[in-house]
Amino acid sequence: MHLSLSQNISKEQFLSILSKKLLDENLSLFVGAGISIEAGYPAWQNLLAPCLKQLKLSNIKDIDLFKLAQYYVNEFGAPALSDVISENIDRLEYKSEIIEILIESKFKQIWTTNFDKVIEKNLEKRHIRSKTIHSNYDLTHINDNIVNVFKLNGDISDLQNIVITQDDIEGHEKTRELMITFLKKALVSDTFLFLGYSFTDSLVLNCIKKIHDCLGNSMGYHYTIIKNEPDNPYFFYFIKDLEQRYHIKTLLIDEYSDIHTILRELNRRVTLKKVFISGSFDVLPEEENQFADRLCKELSNKILSSGYRIITGMGRKIENYLAGHAMQYMLTNNIFNIERYLIMRPFQELMPSEDKFRHRNMLIEDSSSVIFIFGKSVDLKYSIGVKEEFEIAKSKKKVIIPIGSTGYQSEIIWQEVKDNITLYPYLERYIDQLKTNKDPEIIAEIIIDILQNID
Repeated sequence: MHLSLSQNISKEQFLSILSKKLLDENLSLFVGAGISIEAGYPAWQNLLAPCLKQLKLSNIKDIDLFKLAQYYVNEFGAPALSDVISENIDRLEYKSEIIEILIESKFKQIWTTNFDKVIEKNLEKRHIRSKTIHSNYDLTHINDNIVNVFKLNGDISDLQNIVITQDDIEGHEKTRELMITFLKKALVSDTFLFLGYSFTDSLVLNCIKKIHDCLGNSMGYHYTIIKNEPDNPYFFYFIKDLEQRYHIKTLLIDEYSDIHTILRELNRRVTLKKVFISGSFDVLPEEENQFADRLCKELSNKILSSGYRIITGMGRKIENYLAGHAMQYMLTNNIFNIERYLIMRPFQELMPSEDKFRHRNMLIEDSSSVIFIFGKSVDLKYSIGVKEEFEIAKSKKKVIIPIGSTGYQSEIIWQEVKDNITLYPYLERYIDQLKTNKDPEIIAEIIIDILQNID
């Protein structure tokens, strides 16, 4: 049995909706056991298989896993169950392709029912600061400037307080009341993407159902990706129930590997909307100074009004012109989440050269395109920093757009691009105009035209 189109979201609809949510930082991630399994961790059935053997039971498929864990504790005690879990989960292997892709998505909130540390370890490997929240007490230490990992069933570091037995699940709402309240709040304010989660336990669905009972159809939708089971007669009704009663839309896939492709495309679409502007100057002749001011105004207004985000390292004097006009545009157009549209990561005055290089790498990595303007330093005519950003952008195969008419380092970059134009096919129609045109409004329109035609 196949889902009708009215009940099944298409891949294009999924990517269009979620890329906008992720770009606006309104998308939270919820990962279940399926994500840890890909990293080499055992499924719950395999995790508790030793318990089944010691209890002399034959078929794990015929028993609720919370009850199985409870029976084991009844017979052998909680410390024995902790040993079984620790031996199978407290491990050093944390490599996971899908989690690496998800980390590139830059979710601010990650929720999970898993005990392991595969998410935190992969964040740490990328030098991304995170905070693990696995008890009510941890909620007092939430930091909105880092990644918060909420672990609803506890953490391997505190086995005495994980949720794994029937007693644990029955007392969940009482022992983790604040955690569940925070989850409900997030489910109301954010859109969730559920991955590797089977929806077989009642925790999340009960929270969503209570929200739906209060808000009705005004409640927003959440999303999940699930492998299709066309031969399972119950599957159609399961997917339909998720949407009708819990407002969870499902993107069906044919193979689990399709998830990787979809998530990479999601990341690509988000990155396409982020533009890094490289440039600097100290003192310019008055005519050039007026040109710089008008160009920064037209660029920031056009980029923002076309749905893109601006990333800047706040190069010398550019900060006054570019950021100032961008802020003015957003205030005029009632855009109050300024940090989502204008991402400013200034360099420290005395930052060592190697730290500057890493900082530039980070800024450019998060964008799809790099626009070069001016590039004049205090001591030298040509900015070494802008040149380094060009080399980084080339190495990362970013879309490079040098506005040669602004002169200085940008003119040198323009000349190199012109001499190797076959490497920059997206500029073939525009390369000469980028050097000869001095009208800020026309230049900004050219930039938007280039950005909108990037595949």
